[in-house]
Amino acid sequence: MRKNLFVCSMLFLVFSFLTTAVFAQEEELKQALKERYDGKIVVTVVPGLLAGEFKKGFMSIGQGDAGLLWYHYHDGVQIPDRKKGNPLKLWGKKTDEMDSLDARTFADLDSGLNVSALGKWEPLKVSKFYVNYGCSGCIVFSLVTTKLSHMRDMDMNKASTETTTRRSGGNTRQTVSVGEFGMRFQFFFDKDTVIKAGDTKTVIAEINKYLLPKEEAAAAMDAEKNIEIEIGLTEAQVIQKLGQPLKSIKVGAQKSLKFTDMTVTLTDGKVSEVKLN
Repeated sequence: MRKNLFVCSMLFLVFSFLTTAVFAQEEELKQALKERYDGKIVVTVVPGLLAGEFKKGFMSIGQGDAGLLWYHYHDGVQIPDRKKGNPLKLWGKKTDEMDSLDARTFADLDSGLNVSALGKWEPLKVSKFYVNYGCSGCIVFSLVTTKLSHMRDMDMNKASTETTTRRSGGNTRQTVSVGEFGMRFQFFFDKDTVIKAGDTKTVIAEINKYLLPKEEAAAAMDAEKNIEIEIGLTEAQVIQKLGQPLKSIKVGAQKSLKFTDMTVTLTDGKVSEVKLN
């Protein structure tokens, strides 16, 4: 009897130790990420990202709800057939019907809302940041554009608006407001092998492919200025150096890849000409 009690006590101590260690690893990861991102400015690393307006009106709090949701799935995570961005919706949208930035990054836009294109190296404000343990290893950014020029893309006829009525004396004044442009960007990692293991290095490396803290982005921008595109490179080598193109056009044996500041022409799959835009 005493032996069984001793074994049970030892097992309980081992379990408690392991649970405490795992929790400590998670907390260290969470704290490191909050210090790196929460309330900071991050910069987009890839072209092709969009910002959507934040929705005003019923049940919206603060800046409102993000009308554009981005989902990115790390290599260790299975991409779901559907994703439900709004808990009030019965069914989620099919992943293969969403717009995709790349093979593992997808955009879910509320129908009818305004969007605005983001440039590569564009700064965004991290208005909210948290590690959501409830969504199986989900890192969540709420991002807001910092450039006022995006408001030119706001079509008031389809914008989500909020009307405020103020009465002073015998006068009544109504003010119509719209949300800012931004997005919610969610990164999904394996909960056990990455999040619980406190694998901060893997998480940061994956986020760095899309969003870099402002200080680190400055160094990356300087390095990109010295990129050389040589005649004879393959399309894959060009994309590795410059990222995904904004647009590609294929005519016969020629294919043109349009980037922010240059157009690369490939003939029979290899670079034959480079022009600055």
